[in-house]
Amino acid sequence: MQHRASILPLTVILLFVLPRVGFSKPQPASPNLLSLRHNRDGVVAMAKGDYEKALEEFQMAIEANPINAEAYNNRGLTYLRMGRNDRARFSFEAALKVDKKYAPAHNHLALIYQDAGEPLKAIQYFKKAIKYDKQFADAHYNLGRLYFTEQEPDKAITELVKATEIDDKHYKAHGLLGYVYTSVGEYEKANARLNLALEIEPDSADTHNNLGFLLYKMGRLDQAGPHLAQAIRLNPKLVEAYMNLGRVFSDQGSLKDALTTYREIIRVNPYYELAHFSLALTYQQLADRDRANGKPDRAKKNLTQAIAAYQKAIEIDPNYRDAFYNSGICYEELGINKSALDMYRRALEIDSQFVLAHYRVGTLSLNLGLTDAARLHLCAYNKLTRSRGDLVRERGIVDGFINDLGGCRGVSYP
Repeated sequence: MQHRASILPLTVILLFVLPRVGFSKPQPASPNLLSLRHNRDGVVAMAKGDYEKALEEFQMAIEANPINAEAYNNRGLTYLRMGRNDRARFSFEAALKVDKKYAPAHNHLALIYQDAGEPLKAIQYFKKAIKYDKQFADAHYNLGRLYFTEQEPDKAITELVKATEIDDKHYKAHGLLGYVYTSVGEYEKANARLNLALEIEPDSADTHNNLGFLLYKMGRLDQAGPHLAQAIRLNPKLVEAYMNLGRVFSDQGSLKDALTTYREIIRVNPYYELAHFSLALTYQQLADRDRANGKPDRAKKNLTQAIAAYQKAIEIDPNYRDAFYNSGICYEELGINKSALDMYRRALEIDSQFVLAHYRVGTLSLNLGLTDAARLHLCAYNKLTRSRGDLVRERGIVDGFINDLGGCRGVSYP
């Protein structure tokens, strides 16, 4: 009997012969690549607000590649955000030593000089930034903003238009352009730009505020209010929006709402003298309303509160002419004439050409029998208003007083 050999499955073992190679150690990154990595990590840290980490990364980027202009610039930008402007300037200047055509460093140096109150130097550096990068929208925007603060709206408009031509989505340039147009009375152009800015960035508190202010100037109070309220919701610390909303309430006759708004500004910024002044002015308006409605006691109370608010404004700004003058009116309406004269005279110490204060001192002195003071200030009023066409009636009244006092011959004007 034959035995068949059983067939077993074969396990095939494949042997791969690998070439013999030696294992090499990882090579270090090139200095330029290492510098780029540190610079990138620094940008990330700066965006997170971790400025110390950012400075460390930018310094390592510079050490790895001492001709990395971007790293010097970013280190300067970090210092700028920290408020350390001297070190920021050193870093921007170092970037320009590496590359004199590096536009961002010129732009940032301009911002430093602008902040230091050196607008001419700032303008030079903004122009250099634009020279070396003609598509630098932010440099045009910054230059336009500076021109506007220097009261050169035409130049500001030119630069801001260029910024929007380079970058039609630059909502800040559109928004500021709208505000500049508002300031020169070109309301339709302003309206178009501000609405375009909101289309691009609907959550810009500044744009809502500026559009609200424009609508207020145009007399469209019902439309102004919602934009100003939205500006406050988006940025509860934007005191300009509160101020504008307070003006809207005042013009609408909602004086209690205006008071609430101005008090909120003072809560946010207790040292904002214009808020105290506006609060006081609103108390005066309430006093006028109370007097007209036959409520003299409430009127007196509001006048007293107005004086207190004006005093706060004066404490913050001791040269606040209008606060002294309006305080004088409140004292005069309360019958406290000596204090009224003191306030008017303080206003004249600040501005000797202040015609309304001369008028008030003159007429109040006349009522109190102080004829020499009355003659002096009424003659000063007439001299200062001689060429003005808007005070004909008042000047006629004053002429009558002066004739009764013997004329102005020989008067030594203040």
